[in-house]
Amino acid sequence: MVLKIALRNFTKNLKTSLVVVLGLAISLSLVIGSLTLSDSISAWKRERIEENFGVADAVAEPKSPSFLFFNFLTTKIEDQEIELLREQVKGVLPVSEGSARLDGLDVLVIGVKPDELGRFVGKDIQLNPGEAIVGKSVADALNIKEGDRITLIFSAGSKEFIVKEIGEKGFLNFKGEMASLPGTVFIHLKDFPDNNYPTRCYLHYGLPPEEHEKISLETSLRVRNIKYSFLKSPVNRSLAYVTLAFSGMSIFVGFLVFYMFCEDVMRDRNFTLVTLRKIGIQKKKEWGILLLEGLLYSSLAAFFGLIFGVFVGKFLLNRFQTVIEAVSTTFLHIDRVKFHISLETVLLGLGLGVVFPMILFALKAREITRKPPVYHELEDRLDVSTKKFALMIIISLLFLPFSDLRIFSLILLSLSFSLKFKNAFLMMIMGALNLATGVLVNVNSQSERLFLLSSMSKGASIFAGVSLLVFSLVLLAKSVLDHMVSEGTLPFLIGVSYVQRFPKKGMVISLTFALLIFTSTVFNILSASADRFVEDKVRNGLFGYNFLVLENPFRSFLSRSSIPVHEKLEFPSRAYLYTLKAEGTDRFIAYVDESFLEHSTLKVTDVEDLKAPGAALVGYETDSETIMGTLKSILPLGEGRM
Repeated sequence: MVLKIALRNFTKNLKTSLVVVLGLAISLSLVIGSLTLSDSISAWKRERIEENFGVADAVAEPKSPSFLFFNFLTTKIEDQEIELLREQVKGVLPVSEGSARLDGLDVLVIGVKPDELGRFVGKDIQLNPGEAIVGKSVADALNIKEGDRITLIFSAGSKEFIVKEIGEKGFLNFKGEMASLPGTVFIHLKDFPDNNYPTRCYLHYGLPPEEHEKISLETSLRVRNIKYSFLKSPVNRSLAYVTLAFSGMSIFVGFLVFYMFCEDVMRDRNFTLVTLRKIGIQKKKEWGILLLEGLLYSSLAAFFGLIFGVFVGKFLLNRFQTVIEAVSTTFLHIDRVKFHISLETVLLGLGLGVVFPMILFALKAREITRKPPVYHELEDRLDVSTKKFALMIIISLLFLPFSDLRIFSLILLSLSFSLKFKNAFLMMIMGALNLATGVLVNVNSQSERLFLLSSMSKGASIFAGVSLLVFSLVLLAKSVLDHMVSEGTLPFLIGVSYVQRFPKKGMVISLTFALLIFTSTVFNILSASADRFVEDKVRNGLFGYNFLVLENPFRSFLSRSSIPVHEKLEFPSRAYLYTLKAEGTDRFIAYVDESFLEHSTLKVTDVEDLKAPGAALVGYETDSETIMGTLKSILPLGEGRM
């Protein structure tokens, strides 16, 4: 009989049942979709380790002076340092490394001895002078095959090579320390344009990447654990934070929708269950009816939610990929993230889809079966007792001494008075006060903790203010319509009465849609902002210039000349960089020529004033100010020129 009644309740109200299943499935799809986004990024990182790093766990190089990302002095590593490294790690590959242009892409070029490269990667390498091994990433991007001829354009000239092999995976498909370069071309050491060998060494530990940070080597070289740094890089951490934030928000929204639909089902079944109680059905059978019906809803919702979640995950990944592709350039290239769903996500999604609704059904069944067999009043009770009211006041007053929590104190005070007295005008005043506070208070970005607290308090204040204003208008509208009921105003009166009778449900619905709109808006803003940022940078360049050339001051000093300017370049400009030590801080100071002031996109209100002796542009308009400090070269010797 229990199973028969449960199936009858499900099929008799088929439309309602399908709506409930669909609602639960959609909310579950948000959870699964967000988790698949995290799965896809995690799988992408593991794939990059295998496809682009291989046995290369770390890199060791001399501690030479450098500026930005360019080493002006390439120091040779001594043989005894290499031998010392060989005694401590499983594999060492000495190389000379540089960059070159290949068919419009800036690729990494590594000069090696073939036998040492073969021992490092664990395979037989045949590489003669004039031949090259091209990584699969570059080969796929440029449609390069074995036997093709390629031309590498170095800073000192160009040279043609025959493609001996395509590096399919591992270190032979290396894409830089952050796996963000278009790829690598390996050439024979005799073809490398720089005579310094080796300038760096790649190391193989033979341990999991998570343990690399604990390794300490006895060497005078600077050692960087590139696999560990890749996994823990700020970019990857940012991706993890974004996916974690979206996953948490999606799970929260899903739980709200679960709760809302379960409440509707239990309220709808209340009449039937009370009638059965009157004719003598036992409590345990009543429990069985509710739980079996809940199992039907949750099982179907979990099945369809898993299917919908795959499509949601692919959509989110596509939007995420749009942002990634927008920031890819000729020298920064991030491989496409493939969709991936793990077994843990499938089991977790099915578990949430079945277990959580069943818990809600069980709790509601317990509430119903404990009450006498009479019809329950169909409305939410938000009555606040005197003790609860006093407790809320005390807690809000305890928050007042803390400056970071004063807004939360104001929110709690307004809610306590509004729930206690339920006066429309009082709610309106409290809502307006909360809304004004949320709008006027600024977000504090001095630290991560203050930023989170101020953002949460600002959002909570605005949400509480809008909610109180809406419910105050509902109370006012109902009181007005009660005195002027007619055929035209009756539907509106019924709708307003429903909101008044079920304020908790109204809050849940509003919060659910608010979070959904917020999440979709944030993702669309990120995508649009990234596209616009890249378009602006490509159009404007660096201060309006398309090329930045860093001049080696040591070579300029030895040749006693600067880099010649090509005749086809329009409005070239020269700038000289120095370090200004002032007030305990180091600042870069640039001496620019008149061409820069006339043709750059940097807006200067009065160029003639800047040409005056001792004048400087700080970066924003300010009153006249004298900055005292010591002017030094950015390098130990010579002048830094850009």
